[in-house]
Amino acid sequence: MPTKITFLPALMMAFLAIFTTSSCQEPCDFSPYQIDQYKWRIFELENSGAEPIIEYNSIISKEHFGLRIQYEMPIAGQLKTCPDNYYEFYDPVIDVMVYAMQDFDDTHPAGVSLNDYFIARNLSDRTNLPYYQPISESLSAFIKYSYNSVGTVDLILIQPPGHQGPFQFKVKLKFSYQDPIIISSRTITFY
Repeated sequence: MPTKITFLPALMMAFLAIFTTSSCQEPCDFSPYQIDQYKWRIFELENSGAEPIIEYNSIISKEHFGLRIQYEMPIAGQLKTCPDNYYEFYDPVIDVMVYAMQDFDDTHPAGVSLNDYFIARNLSDRTNLPYYQPISESLSAFIKYSYNSVGTVDLILIQPPGHQGPFQFKVKLKFSYQDPIIISSRTITFY
């Protein structure tokens, strides 16, 4: 009988030893990938049809306007230097702010966030974000899980400005591990 009692704790200790040696017990180092400004581009959209299309004309209806952000990242992850060397994916974009260089309306002067006037959709992965959402709920649209892939996110204006005329939009992106970048649209004229 004493043999059975000592066998059970020994078996449990053996399982514990196997599980603790197979996982990474030391803190893992990581090297965040630097995100390059020149790999982020912005295009103006015309959104009067079934799907938004890039508008190369500099005159666009203020009721049918949008922005398309295209970006390239090597991988949205960090390399762990644990014994098994693996990638842990993370969301590099922690905040997005859209603003205009001109007064947009009475409550949104130049430089103030227009996030509440835009909705976002990820075109790169419709299963990830298949429909339009507020920008604050759409940061997952900026995650890329593959090497050298191009991501595309549409930002559609849902509240046009109070007046017509020239506008230039900027999108400021804040990241987890580096300084923010700002990408700019062309100056377009709303009619």
